[in-house]
Amino acid sequence: MVDSSGRQMQGVSSKRQMELMPSVSRSSGLDKDGDSLKDHKVQEEYRNFIEEKLAQVLRRIENLNSEAEDAKKHQVEEQENILILYRKLREGISSTSRVDGFSVEVYERSLYLSIIFTSPKHTAAIIPALLDDLYLRAFSPSTDLGVDSANHNHHRHMSLLISLIHHLATQFPSQSPYHHQISSMPKDWLPSDTRTWLGCLTRSLRTGNYYQLGILTGEQRVSQLHDPRDSTSTPTQLHDQLAVRALTTAIDALRSKARASSWRIMRAAYRELWFEEPYDTRHWLRISLEIEDPEEFDQWLAEVEKSNEMKKKDEFFKNARRIFLWQPTMIDNSIHQTFHAVEISDNQFQVMNLLARHVIPGVEHDSSEREPPRCHPGTRVELCESISHDWLDNTGRQHRILWLHGLAGVGKSAIMQTLAEAQDNSLDSILGAAIFLSRRKQRNDPRRLLTSIAYQLAVRYPEYRIYLSSIVSNDPRIVEKSMSEQFEWFIVKPFVEQNMLQKQRQTVLLMIDGLDECQGEEAQRNLVLLIGRFAFKYPQTAILWAVASRPEPHIQAAFALPDIHTSYWDIEVPVNSDQTFADIERFLGDKFEEIRQRYPSFFPAFTSKWPSDGDFLKIVNASAGLFIFASTVVSFIIDESYGNPISQLKRVLDLIDRIPSAELRSSPLQTLDNLYTEILSAIPIDVLPITRDLLALSFSGGPFEGSTSTLYVAPPIFWLSCNLLQLSQADAHGALRKIHSLIRIPGPERGSDRIFLEAFHASFVDFITSPSRAGDYAITEPPKIMLAGALRILIESIDGESRVKVTWPYEEEKIVQRKLLHWAFETVFFDVHRVLSCDDNLQHTSAKLATFFQNLDYGVPNPCCNLTGDMFVYAEPVIFSILMDWGLSEMIPLNSIFSLDLDRVRSNEACQVGISDDWGPEDRRLIPYFFYQKYSDEVIRGKSPLSQVSNWRRRIASHFRSIMALRLRCPPRVYILGRGGRSAIVVVNYGSLILDITSLGSYAMAFMNKIIFLYPIIDANVSGDGLVVNASNNVVRLVLRAAYGSLIGQNTVITSHHD
Repeated sequence: MVDSSGRQMQGVSSKRQMELMPSVSRSSGLDKDGDSLKDHKVQEEYRNFIEEKLAQVLRRIENLNSEAEDAKKHQVEEQENILILYRKLREGISSTSRVDGFSVEVYERSLYLSIIFTSPKHTAAIIPALLDDLYLRAFSPSTDLGVDSANHNHHRHMSLLISLIHHLATQFPSQSPYHHQISSMPKDWLPSDTRTWLGCLTRSLRTGNYYQLGILTGEQRVSQLHDPRDSTSTPTQLHDQLAVRALTTAIDALRSKARASSWRIMRAAYRELWFEEPYDTRHWLRISLEIEDPEEFDQWLAEVEKSNEMKKKDEFFKNARRIFLWQPTMIDNSIHQTFHAVEISDNQFQVMNLLARHVIPGVEHDSSEREPPRCHPGTRVELCESISHDWLDNTGRQHRILWLHGLAGVGKSAIMQTLAEAQDNSLDSILGAAIFLSRRKQRNDPRRLLTSIAYQLAVRYPEYRIYLSSIVSNDPRIVEKSMSEQFEWFIVKPFVEQNMLQKQRQTVLLMIDGLDECQGEEAQRNLVLLIGRFAFKYPQTAILWAVASRPEPHIQAAFALPDIHTSYWDIEVPVNSDQTFADIERFLGDKFEEIRQRYPSFFPAFTSKWPSDGDFLKIVNASAGLFIFASTVVSFIIDESYGNPISQLKRVLDLIDRIPSAELRSSPLQTLDNLYTEILSAIPIDVLPITRDLLALSFSGGPFEGSTSTLYVAPPIFWLSCNLLQLSQADAHGALRKIHSLIRIPGPERGSDRIFLEAFHASFVDFITSPSRAGDYAITEPPKIMLAGALRILIESIDGESRVKVTWPYEEEKIVQRKLLHWAFETVFFDVHRVLSCDDNLQHTSAKLATFFQNLDYGVPNPCCNLTGDMFVYAEPVIFSILMDWGLSEMIPLNSIFSLDLDRVRSNEACQVGISDDWGPEDRRLIPYFFYQKYSDEVIRGKSPLSQVSNWRRRIASHFRSIMALRLRCPPRVYILGRGGRSAIVVVNYGSLILDITSLGSYAMAFMNKIIFLYPIIDANVSGDGLVVNASNNVVRLVLRAAYGSLIGQNTVITSHHD
């Protein structure tokens, strides 16, 4: 035998010589130089020697008695010895730079055994040497591995798969090493089916979908990954068998990690399990934990009972058998606190209900009302890992605030959503609240922002819920206070003055995405000041703040203030960085592969690449780092309304070719505008006005510019919008057919009344509402379109509801007519002065509207147009002036109400109470006692006639005296509305609006708490200074509006309640 230096060696075939074989460059045993393993022949003999020992170890593993602890210990020692022998062999191979089939198989065998024998240290050493070095050299064109290339490719596939799953299992729940590994390897090393399977696997882990994980890692699915050469073949060679066994072992380790996570969540979600018929939950629990073997489940259950993680109920429940309880001390309070089984008192329940009415609906990261953007798998990994490792998980962090900012479309919301979901699914979650604001969906009310945060905190932390119940019970109107007051009560007092959660050393993460979408620049600035100064003044509190926004000047200026700028970590989501372009390449590459799979008939078998490398890079460069550009391009190409991805791609490339190359990087938003313009240009010129009107109605939310109204004119749902514009189903979908890549369009079938057109990204709404950017495609005068349509519907209904024109009967025509009339009347009622100005013929419009309002009965709730006394709670004062101009309203002295002949009140009619959305215990003092249920605080709303209330005349008279006794800075006003038998008396009190209108802001009028009372009386007319009741049989209502309770002398009010 000749060694690597050319010297003659003696045979080394004895087992003793093999046992004493030294590592390379060591002097021991019979080889003084330690270079024996540098010889290829020795390497091969040494491997044969190892495999003989391996065969013995594998046989003993199969026959090992699980109860023999000594045998187990000996087995572990034998396994470690095998791995050491393979390590020495690898060192010899590495020292000679040997690259052939033998060396590859040795490294692969080492990897498989390190997984099977559960030796992470050996696995960690093998993976980089095999994947990042040996494979790259072995599978290069200059290396010949032999004739059996398919077999080598299969083993490479198995090794890659095993290493990737090992990364997922050992680093669970982090997927950073996995993404780093899969992104660094050539794409052709893994079949597309395997990549798809891995993508589904990581998605199920990331979203906590363990049921899907169980399906993906089931025996049937995994067996399809064993051998792509022949899915029905059974591995016979030892190398193949070890590969399959290692894959199964790695998957079992991953399932075990996921099972532990799932178990922790179950312990937090359920306080007890029933293990007796007919409610035996053992099968459900076994399936939920992905334990296929019932015997294995019984063993697991026994271990859980032994560990005291759950126990049988005590003798207190002596009639219950085999019910298990989680020990309260074992519940992980950081995970899914929404399901924490904690007793909630009646007071806490009422407070939570009150808070729930004052939150911004749909802003939670897991709300069903929003389809959240997420980072595409394998993208933004470095940025998310940096935030997690350097800030979220770093107890030595230097800043309490993270400000994530960047241009529209760079993916800020996707990053925040991904971080929120990762925290929510983490075993050590610190997520306290996550708020995702949206201007276009009207989820941006600054008055409800902090109550939304407080509500989420109360759901997750029982200690905070108890605190919140206490302060809200003492002052229910705290939910209506200014932002600074709420910040003091909801944040400062609990986390600073009471050191909440400090004893548990918990960190609480509060996330706010879309700060720039919060309504009003001043509110945005104030929020930055509150958060920044809090972090600066109290750096030791438990709270972390993560805020994402566009870098608007006023927000930048607020963060730059001296007492704030040292408290936050500034991260800009890059646009033109190399990492961003790499992420967009990955995103586009995956999406183009999806397009090929969706349209297989468009791509012949000989089409190797689509798009070409040049076209692909052209799109990547044109994106200029904006993910929304890449996403919109994909949506445009895959749009099924065109059904031709090849021609759509050509249109995109033609657009890019028209953009100067210098502009691509210098003005990314201009590139995006050009793309939007290109997509809109496909709309036929005769259809474009209809498209613009539909977009205008959908994206016109918010107060009208220049309006003094404090209310929103809510855009109608999609189907009502179409009827408002007199469009048929075909007309509507035809007008939107070319922009499926920009907006989400409800299907033609009947749907929920909450369905609207929705833009996929806010940048399109910014574009379409800006005439300077969108040009001829900009939507203009959306209020005029809306009000003109509402006016037309009211005029059509003058001769009856059935006269309202329906062009798209998406449900029964009468129902659609009523919905149209409801919406049209509310729109006109709250903006009647603007309706009069939306028609060029003011005199004609005024006369038509006067006819409609003259036909209304102001005393009886009108089911057709939804006219009730509640409407006057929110009506602007101008409604009375306009009704006066039409001769339908007249102001009378307040004391006229004492002239009302109570004998003429219709006692066989019910008294109704109208209450605004926001009211608390103080408001109850304004409601006469007989409006309540006998043994309840529930207010009767028109359920019982007056005749069923004892002494009802005296009670009403007492209520009138209470109104006169109000000590208000602005005296009430009394109006008579309507004519003849369609009349009503309205007592209006505006005194509450003078309280603190500066602190409440311009929305004070709309959101003050008001209560109205509807008394059925006979037809009333004014005569002199008093009120004379005519002997008419027509029933009307007396509408009494009261102010906020604190403005009323409490003694008077209490008397009026119990008189």
